[in-house]
Amino acid sequence: MTVLALGGQFYKSDSLPVAAQECVNLYLNKAQAVTPFSENLFPTPGIKTGTTAGTDTFNRGVHVFQGVPYVVNGNDLYRIDRATDSFGVDSYSSTRVNGATTIPGTGRVIMSDNGAQGDQICIVLPGQTNTFNAYTFTIAGGLVQISDSDFDGPVSSVDYVDGYFIFAKQDSQKFFNSNLRDGTAYTATDFVLVEADPDSLVRMFVLNNEAIGLGTETFEPFQNIGGAGFPFQRVAGGVQTKGLASKFAIVEVNNLMVFLGSSINETPSIWISDGGRPQKLSTTAIDNAISGYSDATISGAFAYKYSQAGAQFIVFTFPEEETFVYDFTSEEWHTRESVDGSNNIIPYRVSGVMDAYGVLMVGDSISENIGVLDRGTFTEYGIMLRRRFVIPYVDNEGQPFWVDSLELYGESGVGLTSGQGSDPQVLMSFSVDGARTFNKRITRSIGKIGEYTKRTIWNSLGRISRNMAIKFEVSDPVKYVFSRVEIIAE
Repeated sequence: MTVLALGGQFYKSDSLPVAAQECVNLYLNKAQAVTPFSENLFPTPGIKTGTTAGTDTFNRGVHVFQGVPYVVNGNDLYRIDRATDSFGVDSYSSTRVNGATTIPGTGRVIMSDNGAQGDQICIVLPGQTNTFNAYTFTIAGGLVQISDSDFDGPVSSVDYVDGYFIFAKQDSQKFFNSNLRDGTAYTATDFVLVEADPDSLVRMFVLNNEAIGLGTETFEPFQNIGGAGFPFQRVAGGVQTKGLASKFAIVEVNNLMVFLGSSINETPSIWISDGGRPQKLSTTAIDNAISGYSDATISGAFAYKYSQAGAQFIVFTFPEEETFVYDFTSEEWHTRESVDGSNNIIPYRVSGVMDAYGVLMVGDSISENIGVLDRGTFTEYGIMLRRRFVIPYVDNEGQPFWVDSLELYGESGVGLTSGQGSDPQVLMSFSVDGARTFNKRITRSIGKIGEYTKRTIWNSLGRISRNMAIKFEVSDPVKYVFSRVEIIAE
């Protein structure tokens, strides 16, 4: 008997005989105590329906303001409220709060707020080219379009630091700020050019209380030095030769910024930085996948973060292509995908996450749904989740071998009381031609409810001429946890 590596990561080479590992809608959990299984694959969370926001719309952006989630769905801004009944059961509802002012376009928005002192949310529409492509929202005053003549739009982003909203002007090197704690008022002289390098400014981003100006090829930090006039000054020696490939694909985690970056004569990769020299986070397999995406897909890529059950995820979605997820806890990548109403495989449908009301609420990229990420739910809005993983190649130093049996260890006896999932199945297939084609799937049960000692074994798989790639697939709405693969071969 030989124990095989679970893999537990995405690493699919552009030459499949080199590597064909997949890990879809599963993530690697490394045990932090002595256990029989040091590495396990856990299911990614499902999505429960919370409420809806609008009709025949989709989510363009999410934000939590003073503990309350707000979403832009379609052309409207909604507040998401919670009610708790006498049994302690929560329910959610949405309220349109933008009054007569609508939010034009269909592209993603960028949102920020200036806290309780300013009491404002600022919403920027990067896809709009009119001068005043930004809005502010207050609970008392509702949504208004910024109209101060000193607002130097159109702008491509907004963030907040030290009492100021800060903006990147589209197709320029200029960043400017609002008046103190007031996103509706501006001063014409409150700006600076991010000009250490001649590249155009893509986005302003706040990291460790510094304003980072990210261009197409470089980034440079600014700090608030106070005093009269424009408050920000360039940090000497802070310029780094890595730019931002998509204004939506950057996120802060653990006082670090993780972003989709590139520079002169570089295809984009995913990078990490504390404000100093960036280090590459993506693997060559991910870099290779990204290199094949269109310019529109790259510029539309977006990122967000969330933590759940000890795992800390950063999600990068490339529209129409793929979703890559990095777990800071295991330090491994996996991928996620969803199934739409027409049974088509699409990138992970979550467009953003909001930590509010003690749950993780999510916007939806293909519908008006507002959901809740839930580890005890194994569907997305009632639609099945397909999970699969391909382990590293089984090899006998290039020599033929016979497979007497293959066993998949995991949590057994998790079947439901009735319906789909009452006898949950695992589908196994394998390839002997370098993962180019896989044979017919062979199904085994992981145990009906209470069958905790059920073993999942495939016998007499025959002669393998050189090596084999083994794939496992599941789709029943139950808790699949996989811990080990063992093979008996000669």
